[in-house]
Amino acid sequence: MHTTMRAGLAAVAAAFFFVGCSCGGPTVSKVVITPASPSVERGNTVSLTATATFSDSSTKDVTAEATWSVADGAIAAVSNTDTRGVVTGSNVGTTTVKAIFVANGSQGEGSTDVTVTAPPKGTVVVTPRTG
Repeated sequence: MHTTMRAGLAAVAAAFFFVGCSCGGPTVSKVVITPASPSVERGNTVSLTATATFSDSSTKDVTAEATWSVADGAIAAVSNTDTRGVVTGSNVGTTTVKAIFVANGSQGEGSTDVTVTAPPKGTVVVTPRTG
């Protein structure tokens, strides 16, 4: 058998269609943080809950699984360790707290504004020293 090769062009076409991920369950539609727009006195904490809603309309508390962040760390801090979603007020002001939850190849996020207020006059706030 004899094969002859000639110079030229060949076109190869491929198509890829992404239909969605059926990675073992419904995808995340949204994440809601409660309570909505809470206030906390400087030096105190407030616990937030993140609830995911899925494409099949089911819901799940994902507080312990979500990744939490705060827009302005000078105003408040949010825990991402054993007590996820716990916000500590640092300075008077308002900042946004966000929770991101990833499941079944999808991601949802929710946010709420947290307002840190001054304690009532005559109140002594003791803040532990760090470092």
